Amino acid sequence: MARNCATTTNPKVPEAPRSETDAAKVGDNDRQASDVLAATQTALTLKAPGFSEEDSSALKNASVARYREFAPVDATEKILASLSVGMQNAAMTALQYSAEANCFDVRNQEFKIADRAGKTVIDALRELDRHRGRNNQDVQVGQVTVETGGQAFVGNVNSDGKADETDDPSGAEE
Repeated sequence: MARNCATTTNPKVPEAPRSETDAAKVGDNDRQASDVLAATQTALTLKAPGFSEEDSSALKNASVARYREFAPVDATEKILASLSVGMQNAAMTALQYSAEANCFDVRNQEFKIADRAGKTVIDALRELDRHRGRNNQDVQVGQVTVETGGQAFVGNVNSDGKADETDDPSGAEE
């Protein structure tokens, strides 16, 4: 069913805050409305053809519950959480269509869509972790030579050149 592309008159939408002081004025009702919007958008990403109305509703509720498990605290987290759940729904739907396809070309195309959607989910989750300050930065060091009489420390070193004692409980020094 094609959507009607005719323009419609929408009620006036309030302007977004333009500064940090304006953003601080956003009230609890606005935050709740924002959360409801993100949850609703997440529910709408899940189509359940062939399911009863009750089962379809339960699946959409589960999708919203998955979104709420992210416990987003700001607009960025709400966007990333709803995109993560929505794209995961899209990936799983494409995988379902791929499994049901009788034509190799259709199966291959649906699998490519699922692959792209899955990678998008991974990217969104990484960005969410980065936004929350949980990005793990691994540093790999190649070959290290310690001359006779020298010492090497394996672990974190803070900005004043001192090693964190709690990082290497084994006390591995050479």
